[in-house]
Amino acid sequence: MPDYPIVKIPQRFLRINKAVPSTPSMPVLPSEPVAPATLEAPNLEIFKENFASSGCLSSLIIWGIGIAMVIVFGEVGGSSSKVEGIAWVGMALMLFGVFRPRHTAKKKAEKRNSEKVKLHNASLEKYKKEKQVYDDEKEIYKKNIKRYNSDKFIYEDFINKSKSDYYEWDIYKFRKKLLNKALSEATQPVVYTKKQYKSGVTEDWFFDKLVGFFSEHNYYAPLPIKTAGGPVVPKGEFGVKILRQYVLPNSGTERPFMPDFILSIASTKQNVVIEIDEPYVGSDGTPIHCIDSKDDYRDKYFLNNGWIVIRFAEEQIIKHSFECCWFIADTLLRNTSSSEVVSIHNEMISYWDEIVLTKIPQWTTEQANKMAFARYRNAYLPNQLSARIREEEYIPLTSKEVEIRTDFNGEEYDKRQEEQRLVDEEEGNNHLPF
Repeated sequence: MPDYPIVKIPQRFLRINKAVPSTPSMPVLPSEPVAPATLEAPNLEIFKENFASSGCLSSLIIWGIGIAMVIVFGEVGGSSSKVEGIAWVGMALMLFGVFRPRHTAKKKAEKRNSEKVKLHNASLEKYKKEKQVYDDEKEIYKKNIKRYNSDKFIYEDFINKSKSDYYEWDIYKFRKKLLNKALSEATQPVVYTKKQYKSGVTEDWFFDKLVGFFSEHNYYAPLPIKTAGGPVVPKGEFGVKILRQYVLPNSGTERPFMPDFILSIASTKQNVVIEIDEPYVGSDGTPIHCIDSKDDYRDKYFLNNGWIVIRFAEEQIIKHSFECCWFIADTLLRNTSSSEVVSIHNEMISYWDEIVLTKIPQWTTEQANKMAFARYRNAYLPNQLSARIREEEYIPLTSKEVEIRTDFNGEEYDKRQEEQRLVDEEEGNNHLPF
């Protein structure tokens, strides 16, 4: 069972309070590209006549055959015309033996050189392409080395800072930056100009206590705003405002949500909802603000707009009003600190941690009925307040709970919507075909 005071902090603020700068990855030294192997000119053959290359051996054989033919046919005899014919054939063979082998060797050498040149040209084209790729990679490598040196400096600087005594200050500045961005995206209240809400019997009483505490213990505090439409603290000024009759715009309900009080911090634009929960309605004894009531939906809407919600039991603000005011300041100090709250803390620092607010358990519907029957509120309310208890009225929240996307909760809202879409998609794929 929860106890009063009930504090609800937007999830975004809770994450910020635990956030630390992410450790940069240790940079990896880029590898230098390998240059392609240089290409040498082809080793071409230079044709030289020699005994083998000019075909001298085959020429001698052919010559021998030709001479033998001349001698043999000359000894055998015959007509001079035949002898002459054979002699001419022998001479032709001798000439063929001289010139044919030389021509063949030269052609083979030229063919081999041609193939070498062709292969060299193909290799040269490949080398040019590889050289171009290498040159491009070389430029990229130079840029990567420059980036590596920069990342290495950032990494080593971060590691050195994380080991120093000033790292806590770096974390503070990091979180402060995230917090300022979150607060800048929180919705701001607007004055409610329509029919005025009827306040509870203790609201005026506790309002004076709030004004007194935050003005007395805050050097920066301006004059409090006591009526709807009061002056707004100019930008750049400091102060704590206690707003009444202010609402959240576009709550999606017929009656906009109007907190009992909105404590507004001028320097950070932080808004805190302060509610006083009574166990029952004074006029008819209807149980209200019970466990599992619709207050959770109302609170969730404030949270989604970047507002902290603090609920006190009515008995607490009557019996321990100073401690309740301190509790509000302490909650802000621990979550979304500001210059105004720090100044309050500094003024009360000698006894700040000694202050204790007595807790009160939240009630069930059955317990609230019993308290109404026993007129329990009359036991702690001052006479001037208990005399007005029958004037109270309560309009229950009947709106359907629908989460609304805001600038403040946009990232979380989109994430939940995507998760739900995946779940719905998975369930749709699991339907049986019969």
